[in-house]
Formats: sequence, structure tokens, C-alpha cells
Amino acid sequence: ARAYLLEREREYAELIDVLRDTVSRLAGESSAFHAELIASSDRMERLVEIDDLRELKTKIARESSRLREATEEQKRNEEKTRTRLHRRIETLQASLDEAQEQAATDALTGVANRGRFDEVMQRWVEAAAQAGETFALGIADIDNFKTINDTHGHPVGDRVILATAQWLQSSMRDTDVVARYGGEEFALL
Repeated sequence: ARAYLLEREREYAELIDVLRDTVSRLAGESSAFHAELIASSDRMERLVEIDDLRELKTKIARESSRLREATEEQKRNEEKTRTRLHRRIETLQASLDEAQEQAATDALTGVANRGRFDEVMQRWVEAAAQAGETFALGIADIDNFKTINDTHGHPVGDRVILATAQWLQSSMRDTDVVARYGGEEFALL
């Protein structure tokens, strides 16, 4: 789980770099676009000096076309950048959601782990205090678990823990919480 979280952290650092590069590139593109507009404005001012109406119309049409093309190109670049960023953000959000779920779930049993239990317990205590309601907390421990591990080995012990977690989970309501509190201990809310 630690390696997975470190990988997510690396991905987020990468996202920050991508966002910085994108903002920098957009600022550069925007500056270039604005420079093009200013240059076009300068060219338009020079057009005012032309006496021949036909030549003036031709140059204005050419300048207008150039501005339209530059504007369309700028729009396309911005849309590509937004799309790329949006896809990257969605991917990273999914990775974050998955990492958070994995960080809060016991790898062996699939029920909440101690960290998730502590978070939920805190929320339940606060909610109960505000609403003036109560809830039940139960602690379950597998009796003689050391003997199971010593006699049959850790793979069998893991299966006993898993079966216990599944049985507890199936015995609880969807709104209740089952968490692996420690080695062979479970907490129930």
C-alpha cells in the first residue's frame, strides 16, 4: 500500500508539472497571439495610408483572413490543451480515488482497515453528539488464534481471518461498518 501511495504521489507531482507547463505554454501562445494582433493592428494602420481603394480592399481582406486564421488556430490549440488536461485530471482523479480506497481497506479481508475505522468512528461520535443519538460499538476477537496459526500455518490463519470478516460483514446492515482493527480483532459500528 505504501508503494502504491508513493506511486500516486509521483503521479500528482507529474500532474503539477504538466499543469505548470501547460499554463506556461498557454501564456506563451497567448502572448504570441496578442503580438500577432498588435502586428495586425499596425498593418491596418498602414493600410489607412493607401490611396487606391482596390488595393486597400485587397490588403484589408488579406489581413482579415490572416486574423481569422490566427484566431481559429488559437482556439484549436486551447481546445486541445483543455481536452488533454481534462483527460489527465480524470485519470489522476480515478487513481486518487482508487488509492484512497486501497489505503482505507484491509488488503486481506476487503473490510475497512484501522485508519478508516478511526475516521468513521470520529464522524459517528460527532454526528451522535449533534443529533443526540447513540450507536453501538463492538469488538470481536478470534479466540485461540495463535494456536490456529501455530498448528495449521499462516495461510490457514489468513483464511480464518477472511472467513470471519466475511461472516461479520454478511451479518451487518449496509449502513454498519466492519473493520479489521488488528491482527485477529474486528471492530463493528
